[in-house]
Amino acid sequence: MAASDRDTRQAHLVNALRRSQAPLSARLLAEQVGVSQRTIRDYVAALNEGLDRPMIIADQRGYHLDDQVYWRLRSARATKQSRIDTPRRRLSALLRYFARRDHADLFALADLFHVSVPTLEADLSRVRAILREHQLVLRRDHDRIAIEGTERAKRRLLRSLLFSSDEGAGLDALTSARERPGSRMARLSKALTAALAEADLELNEYVRGELLVHLTVASERAKSGSALIGPGPPADADQRIGAGVRAVADAVRSVTGAALEDGEHGLLYSFLAANSRTRHDAGALEPDPPVLDLTRDAVAALTEQFGLEWPEERPLTPLALHLQHLLERARIGRQLDRPLGAGFKQAYPLLHEMALLFANALQTRTGLQIEPGEVDYLALHLGAQFQNQLEAGPPVSVTVVAPGLWELTPQLTERVDRATGGLGIVENTITDLTADLATITSDLIVSTSAAPAGLRIPFLRISPFCTDADATAIREAVGAERERQRRQALRAAVVSMLDPALYRHRPHYPDAESAIREGADLLLAQGLVEPGFADDLLERERRSATSFGGHFAIPHSLYQDSLRTGVCVLACDEPVLWGESDVQLIVMFAIAPDGMAVFRRVLEALIAALAEPSDVDQLIAASGSIESFSAKLLELLG
Repeated sequence: MAASDRDTRQAHLVNALRRSQAPLSARLLAEQVGVSQRTIRDYVAALNEGLDRPMIIADQRGYHLDDQVYWRLRSARATKQSRIDTPRRRLSALLRYFARRDHADLFALADLFHVSVPTLEADLSRVRAILREHQLVLRRDHDRIAIEGTERAKRRLLRSLLFSSDEGAGLDALTSARERPGSRMARLSKALTAALAEADLELNEYVRGELLVHLTVASERAKSGSALIGPGPPADADQRIGAGVRAVADAVRSVTGAALEDGEHGLLYSFLAANSRTRHDAGALEPDPPVLDLTRDAVAALTEQFGLEWPEERPLTPLALHLQHLLERARIGRQLDRPLGAGFKQAYPLLHEMALLFANALQTRTGLQIEPGEVDYLALHLGAQFQNQLEAGPPVSVTVVAPGLWELTPQLTERVDRATGGLGIVENTITDLTADLATITSDLIVSTSAAPAGLRIPFLRISPFCTDADATAIREAVGAERERQRRQALRAAVVSMLDPALYRHRPHYPDAESAIREGADLLLAQGLVEPGFADDLLERERRSATSFGGHFAIPHSLYQDSLRTGVCVLACDEPVLWGESDVQLIVMFAIAPDGMAVFRRVLEALIAALAEPSDVDQLIAASGSIESFSAKLLELLG
């Protein structure tokens, strides 16, 4: 892996620990960062190397961050990098400069950044390319440089520069405000909270974070003389919302010195009208009956499609309230428009799929288009309800062997059962000294005595008292056995689905659609799908590209409408543009009504196995034949 990739993933690891309120296991960190658990341990060792005390602490609860060490290192790094003395830092500084100002003088810029004019001109060519991605144009007239484009495009550029991590901008803003209490972001967040309270208004955390980002951008643009042109609040404005607009505008002026014009007031009014509720109005905590019915129908469709169950102890009200605000934002064109990023989709592919299906149900019933940012936040809400079910698997069966303990055996068995953490179940206890352990059919043996020679069953020896250290070892052994069973089932599923008749290697594909249509034709010829399957796949791609940023794509339908579950593999020597990624490997799924469990298992494993670009390169290099491809894929799956 390139050093820059490694540095980026280590930064993601640290950010994941910063955001978490509790220690994280190596497995959860591996999922979030997109690497193996062993790589997580290597990263932690590298990040702690040379420090007088570790920044990342590992204990029985998992990994957690020593905040004092983190901020000391960050402060030292900021001091060291305060000078803009590399092309990369200069590029970032130039983009931020132009995001805040619409024009500049070439020689003044060169003086500002302490570089020669030729060096600055080279930097500007890179700035021009990046601006083009944001629908902005850099114009030069002799020594005068100007940015041309819509105000919306300029604000989106500034927004992307202010918050550029894989998480949503709103979540970043609130995290930044909490962790740096003296910063302007923190002062603005505090003033915003006070202003909303003064107007007796309340926003949920996601929406409040998005508003904080918007106000940060709006104040920057206002100070540069680029006010948003547009109408103010409506003539028949709700007095409560109007008071909230004035209070928020006053808060922005007190913290940033920027005065928001009528256009900003009108936009702020629409935002608060769509997203706020009265803090002390109990009735506001209940969704409208039609929205509750819509929520119930969408959840029913989702659980049937994915073979899940809505937890009985959890009411639908919080989700329905979220949908009520979401639909109102969609009606007035103020949706949360910045997704959580490719890292979120890659870490939680099934939650992303579930949110897409859920959003499709909303669109079908309401006729409103649900934007990608809203889909991501839907995934967060759904993940809170379903993630445990998605991760669940069959419990590991355990036999406790405790010869000669007599009256202590029930207590020991109970402690072993508790130590499995619900991931295992004690199905038998043996106290006979002469028992033949080789005949035990459980997945794991936990014993107070040594293992007999030649025993092939996973075995763990503990003390007769099952101490805390023993309990930790039991949890780890149960987890290891679950992982072994998962890999075994996964490999069997992959081997059963890889079919030479559904494998093609081409020099190139003209575009993603041509690859999709060829794969669909192959699946149709083998009787896995019906005519029109390609159109289903293309519709799914229009909602959200199925490329995962590492030269591979996993196209599939939103629905389990195939005749049989299977996979078609397409490989090409030259990359084909797929969404925003260059793809050389296409793994196309056909999913039958009874195939969702297999799809879930294989999808998550493929994305985890191909998280490293070098692994994708190896797989593509082995794609000359189905035999070499299968061997390399199974090797990567572990």
